[in-house]
Amino acid sequence: MGLNLERIRDGVVLGTIALYLLFNYGFMQLRVPPVAGGGVPIGEFVLVLALMTLNHFAVLSKLRAVVFIFPFLVWWAYGIGRALNGVPDYGIWALRDATHVIESTFLIVGFAFAARAEKLDRFFHWLGGLLVAAAVYSLTYPVAGALKPFSPTIQSGAGYPVALLFSYTATPLLLLMGAAWLMLYRPRTRATLVVEVFLVGYATLLFQARTIYVQIAVLLVFFLIFRREALGKGVFGLMLIILGVAALPLTGLTIEGRLGEAVSLDFIVNHILAIGGVESDGLRGTARGVSLRMEWWKTLFENLFSSPDNLVMGLGYGIPLTDHYATTGAVVREPHNSFLSVLGRGGLIGAGAFLWMHALMLSAWARGLRLATRHGWREGQNRYLIVMVFFLLVWVFGAGEDALEKPYIAVPYYFFWGVILRQTWHLARVGRSVRAPPARAHAAPVPRT
Repeated sequence: MGLNLERIRDGVVLGTIALYLLFNYGFMQLRVPPVAGGGVPIGEFVLVLALMTLNHFAVLSKLRAVVFIFPFLVWWAYGIGRALNGVPDYGIWALRDATHVIESTFLIVGFAFAARAEKLDRFFHWLGGLLVAAAVYSLTYPVAGALKPFSPTIQSGAGYPVALLFSYTATPLLLLMGAAWLMLYRPRTRATLVVEVFLVGYATLLFQARTIYVQIAVLLVFFLIFRREALGKGVFGLMLIILGVAALPLTGLTIEGRLGEAVSLDFIVNHILAIGGVESDGLRGTARGVSLRMEWWKTLFENLFSSPDNLVMGLGYGIPLTDHYATTGAVVREPHNSFLSVLGRGGLIGAGAFLWMHALMLSAWARGLRLATRHGWREGQNRYLIVMVFFLLVWVFGAGEDALEKPYIAVPYYFFWGVILRQTWHLARVGRSVRAPPARAHAAPVPRT
């Protein structure tokens, strides 16, 4: 493949992923043609473009050197096959419900992208720039209501209008990831601590999502295990946030977040309790969402266990997994848990393949981290850790929302996995004899071919 075509492909793929993460739900609605109940999403166009320009035999043969490829093939063949089987009965909705499986093939695209060391360098440079862009974009959140009327709109797949801009579903995740980036890559200075506190505090206090508390707790445990020297800075930053919230009444300032509730220590405690369904003033609707999800999950399990075929093969693609309707009138198709969606639609076959391939990817990630440590490649260690931060945030997000069923999460998620698997391939190929050059410790100790 010519270098010009490769550059075009890489630019289009990275640009699409950046737009997905920055503008998430709005950009997800871009389809051709943009009609209700139809249209091919822009991500699928980019996927086809990328896959058409790859040497699949060469890419998959290298992927086989990193992971056992069988469960990946089962996941793709079974999921896409079942979706195509549902098209005669359910039309385009069968394919729409299978976007998680379809877009998981971005793993192949990411693996092919990182074929050379300079491409790895480019990816992580791009990722750092994306996190900066997300932090700047997040500053528009308090005035989003005033800005949204100026945004172009598009008709959603369910038939209601959606603004292309000023949707912030993935923004808190990127802010937390930005704080983790600073903890890994930047020295312990007062300036970086201020930025970290701002990113975490802004995400927590203004976006007011219960998931964020769990994500922060998971990241603290992660840093405790893998980068303990950075943990103290993170804990100190959280203490500053708590002290700042406690001091708000003394300043006379009132800060309201997404839920319209004033930020206070009482609100934070009650919001955390709402994770378990505990109701309090101003958070009754939020807490009741827990019982609603539990009802969806209960119904899903009842349907799965209604017959051996349903349990083994799943309920398929094209049917909603809940009977609930949103305020827009659109049916809620997923039970707001990506892992249960995998089980519900693919049964034990789909869920087994999904878990198996993730176990293999995690094993390859751990192997790569060990190799980077053995080579004394600090930059490589940071790369493994920051990408795992993204994966952890997505897993927590997916436990209470339909995260992996949304292209703005699934596309970058699997592309990132492809990149990090290819980095492990490079490190395994180099072997024990290569060490990171002392004069350029950030350089990748991989072949430049």
